[in-house]
Amino acid sequence: MSSYDVIVVGGGPGGCTTATYLALKGHKVLLIEKEVFPRFKIGESLLPFSMEVMKETGFYDVLSSGKYIQKNGAYFFDSVTNDNIYFDFANGGKAEFPHAYEVIRSEFDKDLLEYAQKKGVEVRQPEEFVNAEFSDTGVMVKTNKGIYHSKYIVDGSGRASIVTSPFQKKVKNPFYINNFAVFAHFEGVDRSYLKSEGDICVGILKNKAWSWTIPFKGNTTSVGIVSTQEFVVEMQQSEEFFDQRVADNPFFHQIMKNAKRTSPFMIQSNFSYANEKFVGNRWGTVGDAMSFLDPVFSSGVHVSLMSAKYLSTNIDFALRNGEIGLDDPANVHNYEELMKMGVGRFHNLLQIFYEGDFINKIRNIEGKEHSMGAMIAAVSGGMWRDSNSLMRFGIL
Repeated sequence: MSSYDVIVVGGGPGGCTTATYLALKGHKVLLIEKEVFPRFKIGESLLPFSMEVMKETGFYDVLSSGKYIQKNGAYFFDSVTNDNIYFDFANGGKAEFPHAYEVIRSEFDKDLLEYAQKKGVEVRQPEEFVNAEFSDTGVMVKTNKGIYHSKYIVDGSGRASIVTSPFQKKVKNPFYINNFAVFAHFEGVDRSYLKSEGDICVGILKNKAWSWTIPFKGNTTSVGIVSTQEFVVEMQQSEEFFDQRVADNPFFHQIMKNAKRTSPFMIQSNFSYANEKFVGNRWGTVGDAMSFLDPVFSSGVHVSLMSAKYLSTNIDFALRNGEIGLDDPANVHNYEELMKMGVGRFHNLLQIFYEGDFINKIRNIEGKEHSMGAMIAAVSGGMWRDSNSLMRFGIL
């Protein structure tokens, strides 16, 4: 039976990045992924503060090699009031991280996994996790192909949370009524209105709905519409639902008038939840296996990467200090508290958005350089920066 310092279940951004951090620190890491890559995923727009993680692991060289389109800002338009606002991530040269990237996840996730392998992570794929048995000395992990032992295990399996779901539940966030999305990839979506070709556009639509358009390198754009429970549709009705929302919103209709769909429509629902616990003695969760928020501000991959950064720090410390618990007060971070703090700040930003009149609220601080800079940093993903005045004064 093979033994490891850490076994990571799940090869998405959170799992891959946790594994890479630990391999770079000299630990023996096994990553188990049940699917063959490439495979389709959403969560295609990265945030500037994710570049901190990308640079620490070295993956930034891959990300910035020209394969992925650079994202310099976020454009919000309100189809009801015809108002709009632009968040320029560079903030006049003052930003800590002035840009991000838009990524086709099938390619991005494959690149992350291959990079992890190059850095020393052992990958078993396709291989399916079956169960884990915990003891005082570690974790026995059974898959459909073998049995392994590790000192710690990381659940990076996404929404299924297959490692931790046997002993804890997900808690849905009742605040969010916008809990399903219909989305697909298109060619020919108009980008001429964007300040930078790679910028994301978030549309505030009628009936408490919103849209995303995420441009990729080349002519493909990801387009999705997020709506409320009362408009929930079956898969066979998704095209009719999508077309009606586009027709109802003039600006959205204008940028989509020459678009041609190049992928099937897909539906995803129940956006916002959190596990009861994020970490235990011999286990930790990252990314969607930990929690997920409504994706207005593209928080999904960013939270995955930040959770990988902080959990891997605790695992590394534990391995070097007598295998203490990942939730031990003597460890580097109070991981659960730290992650809930950042996710909570995203939640506060989402509340500002969903309470209405979002663009006008931002317009009111646009002329205040310090306040607008703080808001740009927040929208850029800087939710773990206590120096931000919005965090210091409890606004976010």
